Amino acid sequence: MPIVLYSHPLSTPSRAAKAVLLLTNTQFEEKNIEVAKGENKTPEFQKINPDEAIPVLQDGTYCLPESGAIVRYVARNSDTLYPKDHKRRAKVDNYLDFHASSMSLITKFAVDYVIAPNLWKRPEPADKEQRFKDVEETLIWFEEIFLGGGKYKYIFDSPTLTIADVKAAIELQGLFIINYDFSKVPHLKQYVERIHKVPEIEQVSQGLYGFMLSVLKIQFNPFLSAIVKLKQQPLQQTALPQLLIQYHLPASPYSRAALSVILGQKIDHQIKLIDVFDNSKNPKEFYDVSPNQTVPAISQGQYNLFESHAIMRYLCDVYNIKDLYPKTNWKLKAKVDEYLDWHQSQGAFGELLVYSLDFYFYPILLKKPEAPNKEQRTKTIDELLAFFIETFLANGKFKYINNLPNVTLADLSASSQLSMLFIVNYNFDKFPVLKQYISVVFADFGIKEANKEYFAFIQSNKVQLSPFIQSIMKPNRKSGCC
Repeated sequence: MPIVLYSHPLSTPSRAAKAVLLLTNTQFEEKNIEVAKGENKTPEFQKINPDEAIPVLQDGTYCLPESGAIVRYVARNSDTLYPKDHKRRAKVDNYLDFHASSMSLITKFAVDYVIAPNLWKRPEPADKEQRFKDVEETLIWFEEIFLGGGKYKYIFDSPTLTIADVKAAIELQGLFIINYDFSKVPHLKQYVERIHKVPEIEQVSQGLYGFMLSVLKIQFNPFLSAIVKLKQQPLQQTALPQLLIQYHLPASPYSRAALSVILGQKIDHQIKLIDVFDNSKNPKEFYDVSPNQTVPAISQGQYNLFESHAIMRYLCDVYNIKDLYPKTNWKLKAKVDEYLDWHQSQGAFGELLVYSLDFYFYPILLKKPEAPNKEQRTKTIDELLAFFIETFLANGKFKYINNLPNVTLADLSASSQLSMLFIVNYNFDKFPVLKQYISVVFADFGIKEANKEYFAFIQSNKVQLSPFIQSIMKPNRKSGCC
């Protein structure tokens, strides 16, 4: 089997790994992973790298993530790139260890202060001045220690280019994104100019160059203009999506259901909180994003969407989340849709929210009279839960809704509504099967994270809770029941 590199041209560590493969004349196949579309979260990729990160090198059945490990592995037989002499090799490792702990602040600065504000419209972090100072101090240290104050052609005075130089060169490209003035560090300037004449480094940088020129539209200073030159078509803007914004209310079960997808899949996002009691506090654009003024709603660039189930399906499609919402198995997908349609039908699980409003939020928080006939309303909730248990959990035979193999959008929606019964301290002892189901699904990472603020709200209002509900709300709990 040929060596396969799973990577992306805008990924700094991916470019370093690919450069070393080219420098060693290794035969390999490159597979582009669109992290922005969730291709790193598919079951197939998770088998290759459970950490869901790129790059990953696959050599037969052997899978190796982390670029530092990859470049060492690929260059293991090259006496120039990774010297066999123990002392020279140790110097290469010396730099690589420093690199792993200290050099990534360059790329992070470029993302936070150029890419994110321009592409995703995300506000700049407040500590720009200090972080820029940290970057410049690192560059001065690099120039003095690793380039010997300008005396060394390559890192630590190596007679040849090594994998240390490859990693450094690719990371220093973060300075290109901020159009850095290299005249402040003249010895580093000479090093950058020299190292970027290496054909393999120039080749792997074409995707980044296209992105900077055609998407970010950077007007480079003369020094960088001489380096950043395209030899192929520029990268299209679709390579990185615009930032996902969710308009959110922690007490809303619909909002938490959508958020559980975002947090569970670690989708880059921004939260804007909505105040249902004081519209003047809400972002002005909220009423364009959500015409009916409900949460959740999302925006991504010029694209707006409201209604929780539509949002959840959209996220699964865009970010290729196949486990939550099957794409190719139509029978499984239909079973998820079957539950979601029932969930939003009149008289279904939306009644759990209404019940909590009538018997906690309105009388306790808003000081309105409690709704009448609580006993009959509780009986109706009991009947609704009994139907759910019998129909969707087969009276305990199914671990997840409709006997699906894992947590799906159906479970995310169900769990968010079931949690509305926590605040009224509902007696779940009547339904042991439901207790078991709740215990299982609330151990899911996305569900657990999405409910943190809501649980904190319940606790801050000193609601008297049963031991079972307390156990579900406990941070870092393990899956189990009763």
